Amino acid sequence: MKILLSRLGSQLKARLEQFKAFLQTHAWFRRGVYFTLAVLVFWVLWKILSSVFGWSDPEYKTARIEEGPLAVTISASGTLNPVKSVQVGTQVSGMVQEIYVDFNDVVKKDQVIARIDPREWQARFEQAEANYILAKRNHDNNIKLIEKKFISPSAFDQTLSAYKSAKASLTMAKKALDDTVIRSPVDGVVVKRSVERGQTVAASLQAPELFIIAQNLADMQVGSYCGRYGGHIHSRCISWQGVSKSGQASA
Repeated sequence: MKILLSRLGSQLKARLEQFKAFLQTHAWFRRGVYFTLAVLVFWVLWKILSSVFGWSDPEYKTARIEEGPLAVTISASGTLNPVKSVQVGTQVSGMVQEIYVDFNDVVKKDQVIARIDPREWQARFEQAEANYILAKRNHDNNIKLIEKKFISPSAFDQTLSAYKSAKASLTMAKKALDDTVIRSPVDGVVVKRSVERGQTVAASLQAPELFIIAQNLADMQVGSYCGRYGGHIHSRCISWQGVSKSGQASA
């Protein structure tokens, strides 16, 4: 065994000597070997550094093309509002005497939800009613008198005009008195209450807001601000049933 190993060592040594001699006599081959070794060392160093610092090329995963539904999820933050809502106001001024509903209460159409102090409007109605009764009595008397030609046509016309004016005033006073009772115009849910009991509301050019009623809470939308560029404001609205809508408005 020792003899065999000795022979193999001597043969290997002889081969190395021959290879060294070949390299010394053939310079072009020696340069090629050195270049190959340098490239191999550079490649090993590159693999090590790329694995450490993440310089490796991205790995791509391929899959077979299949036909199917495409699901897109959009996340946004904003104000949640009902798609259809009704603002309930009042056409008469006065103190809020009673409030019968609150937030999240379900209301029906024509349901009484609040009441304005009716005393002032009741007094105006009674005054208009008294004026109407007097004007009607005068007009009825003048009808009998004009038939007998005891009064002139112009006098009859005056009482007729007064009668019609009193009747119109009575109708307006009755409407104002009825408006002190605030009723829900639609079926829905109260999502906002803007007044408290005892608060005074003034109806002038625009009816003051008392309540906001959402017709259907299943139809909601989220308004979100996405960004502004190019002189336009771009916004996105995520609405009910997963339907996404977007739009833009001029700045």
